[in-house]
Amino acid sequence: MSTLWAHSPAPGGDRWHFLADHLRGTGELARRFAGPFGGGEVAYWLGALHDVGKAACAWQGRLAVVASTGSSVGIDHKSLGTRIAYERGLGAFAGAIFGHHGGLIDSPTLWHQVQRRLNDAPGT
Repeated sequence: MSTLWAHSPAPGGDRWHFLADHLRGTGELARRFAGPFGGGEVAYWLGALHDVGKAACAWQGRLAVVASTGSSVGIDHKSLGTRIAYERGLGAFAGAIFGHHGGLIDSPTLWHQVQRRLNDAPGT
């Protein structure tokens, strides 16, 4: 698969959203919002990593199946970015990636959930 998508078109639309554009755009927007209080660089990387799990073959394949239905993909896409952020020194900030759809959770629960989801992830 050579093209990676972040989103299928909105209902009635015809514009697919490239994953690379989505990640860079989200990172830049987060940088702008967090810049005034000195969090611009951390925010950029959290935004750039938040949907990186959508690059998985299983996620991309499922998006292709559900794109015309309006259904959700239903495959985790936030655990990989959470793990990468943590491994790159973003520590507790990594929880913001995991919580970007469902809300923040406490640290012990976070790392248990990330590990469980990564272990249960469909093959890439």
